[in-house]
Amino acid sequence: MANALPIVTSLEGRLLFAVPKKGRLNQATLNLLEGADIQFRRENRLDIALVKNLPIALIFLPAADIPTFVGEGQVDLGITGYDQVQEHDAGLRALYKARRFSGEITPEEETERNSKGSGIETVLDLGFGGCKLQVQVPEKGNYNSPKDLIGKNIGTSFVHLAQKYFANLEWEEEAAKEANGAPVQFSDKIQTKIIELSGSVEAACALGVADGIIDLVESGETMKAAGLKPIDTVVETTAILIKSRNPSNPALVDLIAARIRGVITAQKYVLCQYNVERSGLAAATKIAPGKRAPTVTSLEEDGWVAVSVMVEKKKIAPIMDELTKVGATDILAIMTPVHFISFLLSLYLVDCRYHDKRIQEHSERYSRLPSWLLPSWLDRLLFSPHPYGWVDRKKKQSDAAVAPGGTGNGERWYYHTKQKKLMKMETADAFEMQRSVLLGLAVVVLFAIWVFWRLGAGVVAWLAS
Repeated sequence: MANALPIVTSLEGRLLFAVPKKGRLNQATLNLLEGADIQFRRENRLDIALVKNLPIALIFLPAADIPTFVGEGQVDLGITGYDQVQEHDAGLRALYKARRFSGEITPEEETERNSKGSGIETVLDLGFGGCKLQVQVPEKGNYNSPKDLIGKNIGTSFVHLAQKYFANLEWEEEAAKEANGAPVQFSDKIQTKIIELSGSVEAACALGVADGIIDLVESGETMKAAGLKPIDTVVETTAILIKSRNPSNPALVDLIAARIRGVITAQKYVLCQYNVERSGLAAATKIAPGKRAPTVTSLEEDGWVAVSVMVEKKKIAPIMDELTKVGATDILAIMTPVHFISFLLSLYLVDCRYHDKRIQEHSERYSRLPSWLLPSWLDRLLFSPHPYGWVDRKKKQSDAAVAPGGTGNGERWYYHTKQKKLMKMETADAFEMQRSVLLGLAVVVLFAIWVFWRLGAGVVAWLAS
């Protein structure tokens, strides 16, 4: 506690920046801060870190709490999910509504407070942490539409968004009945029971706690494993940068936002250069207009121009195809060679590390020598065991069991390695390692220059003698 006091007392005059302390947004946020040159060191078990090169203090908070701190002005900036901001806003509206029904505030005051908003302003979409807040039901159940869940039990950690969602559903249902001439009774209380769960929401249906759930879904693998299927999407979400309506240092907020925007642009775009006849320039720039406008330079050859334009990485291949169709030539998508080489080297090192971990966890020793005589790392290096050999053996047992007269155990095995997810994870780790690899390459280059200089000096001295 004594170590924490100097940091807490040093917060005066610093801009407070809230970041997720754990969860799916944590690592990507730290990578973004590193790219924006926000230098800090977080002490163990302390949720406050002072930035070394800027008057900023990072506050590590649960992502769900960050909108509250930013909205109340206790924190100037924050990174959280769009879903968390929507949940916070829905909670405030529900609070004002409850206070109006209790007589604490008038309907006019409720309208005024809702019009003011939550005190949060979205600065920019950060583009990572994308997922969907979905309504999920048992795959083998009788629920095929969200309206089938009206009046049922719904498990979720997004209580206010769930209440708002089902309140709208029930209102639409009653309005449809009224239009058909059926007797209806509009109510401020919803029929659906919302059950608040803080974790493992996907297990609620299997355990009989809920008939359906509302939860965040990224790849959908977890929900499929739990026997659930999506029937509607409540909110599509990504990480966003938010700020308080009245930050303590607006100029510094703009500086941080500009840095982060630059990092995102560098990650998202590549520079595409091509030559095209001036008569085809309008068609080419329509295909690739760039972020603001393309840079056009006249060539010495009459009627031709060189064009440089920023293009999204994920769209570069089809755009290059379209440019070729309109007569563009010498098309080149530029990536800095040093960064490209360092990324490939980082990816190779990460792949080696994961491959080694798979071998350690899954393969049997191919050598029969004792471990004290032949260490495990040397055994793997010499004999190169296959990390998925155990899957092969289990699969053969399964095949033998289902064959006529088979003696296997009948257990079915598959090569389910979640390859796409693994590749994304390795790529993210490679980007995280890239800075260290760049530093290592710089050291190697400097050492090589020194060695060649020494050798050159020695050769010159030998020749002079």
